[in-house]
Amino acid sequence: MSIFVRTGLAGHASADPAASVMHIHDYAEQGLALGGQRMAIFGAALVLQAVYISAVCALIALVLIIVAEVFDGRTFTLALKVQADDPTALRTMLRRIHFSALYGSAVMSFFALTVAFAQPANHYFMPMFFLVAAAVFSAINAHQLVSVLVIRLAIYGATFLTIPLLDLIAAGSAARPQIWLNLFTSLFVLYFIVDCARVGLRYYRTNRRQLMQLRTENARANAALTAKTEFLSTVSHELRTPLTSIRGALDLSMAGAFGPIPKKSA
Repeated sequence: MSIFVRTGLAGHASADPAASVMHIHDYAEQGLALGGQRMAIFGAALVLQAVYISAVCALIALVLIIVAEVFDGRTFTLALKVQADDPTALRTMLRRIHFSALYGSAVMSFFALTVAFAQPANHYFMPMFFLVAAAVFSAINAHQLVSVLVIRLAIYGATFLTIPLLDLIAAGSAARPQIWLNLFTSLFVLYFIVDCARVGLRYYRTNRRQLMQLRTENARANAALTAKTEFLSTVSHELRTPLTSIRGALDLSMAGAFGPIPKKSA
């Protein structure tokens, strides 16, 4: 349970609200930047489904995808406005992001399952390919929030295993080696996807940690420069006042305001 609370999966922010907001902002920025790419991928997949599988299923998937994209776009926009000093808004945004991830993954899984069920047994290249693409896309681009990554990969993984398992159940004791091979291949691909997600998460955390260290060092350098400037300004001011008085007295003496200047003083 601790991992769910720590990552926000239970609807709570992490122990460091500033870190949670940073991850949410990174996730939202990435989501907005990849909007066009997602729509291009969905468009190509829907065209293939409409032409080769079922136009009705493609239309249903299109409506679901549009709803998902509109909701995601609004979620990303609102997420960029979340601040660490508002814990209630932060928790609400985490829940909204999790629902968005759940719905989007379910839509993609629905699309893959409709394609799989519309094809003969053991002819699942197209739905499996789209599931792998969606899972790898999430592993690469959704690692800013571990909870979102867990949700997406869990749904994609369950769908990915459902297809060969249904074949295995339907075949029963007469299951051919090809069906078992499909299942074991699916397990291997899932391991590869999870490993990609783990590597992406590690790189993201390393880069974030290095960026925070650079910001800390920059803040320290700026603070040292400010202190140096203030010190020099104070010293200059403190020295200028007595030096000005001394110079004024010397100028008056040289002008003869205090009488003749002794030869030794001159």
